[in-house]
Amino acid sequence: MSKINWDDEQQVIDVLNDDKLTGKKYRLTDITADAQKKLGSLAYYCSRTYSVLSLVSDRLRDNEQIVRLAVEKDGWALQFASPRLKDNEEIVKIAIQQDGRSLKFASPRFQDDENMVSIALNVDGQAFEYVSERIQDSEQIVKHYIKKYWYMMEYVSPRLQDNEEIASIAVHQDGRALRWLSPRLQDSDEIVLLAIMENERAINTASRRLQVVVEDACNLFGTNDVIKAFNYYLAQKEVQELEALIPDSGKVREVKYL
Repeated sequence: MSKINWDDEQQVIDVLNDDKLTGKKYRLTDITADAQKKLGSLAYYCSRTYSVLSLVSDRLRDNEQIVRLAVEKDGWALQFASPRLKDNEEIVKIAIQQDGRSLKFASPRFQDDENMVSIALNVDGQAFEYVSERIQDSEQIVKHYIKKYWYMMEYVSPRLQDNEEIASIAVHQDGRALRWLSPRLQDSDEIVLLAIMENERAINTASRRLQVVVEDACNLFGTNDVIKAFNYYLAQKEVQELEALIPDSGKVREVKYL
């Protein structure tokens, strides 16, 4: 294999245009660019698209044609583009259309641009990790996408992690979203019930208080059915509330709700 002059525009373009050497199916290389250069193997250099862009000179990282070719094949290559091209709307749009998560490497203004964020999220919900704090706190955007990407709850603002409507949507999609809710909602009977109905294991991320009442009910009746145990707890709670409303009427007997 011949060696490449990584400051030669045509050689780099030829490499990027050769699908046998580059391709979007590859992922980040495990070896540093310096180590790659020492090896000098053309095939090794080019086995991953973004490795190509990591090896080119600073001058070519600022070359629109080369960067465009790289991000067309793998949006993740945007990380090696020059600061100027990370702020280039066309380049960034191509990158996030190929891999929504490449929004991570775009300039801050695009991470705060609702149109660009929408493009990225339509490709990959994990892109939400890289949006601006303003968008992470946008009820409209979060409500729209949380219906599809429940795991976005990890990155929404603390204020929205305490929003009952958004929390309900998220745990209805997947009970595991409970782990990213506020302590207040992890202690909410209504939210936790929704979560465990979707995934019983969600009880493990509920408040310690609710974990204990479920454990006690399970032990009392010799069952591992989390939902039945939780419903028993809710029934007992309702009885206690009725007793508080009707003083001097005698104790309402324990309800065995199984």
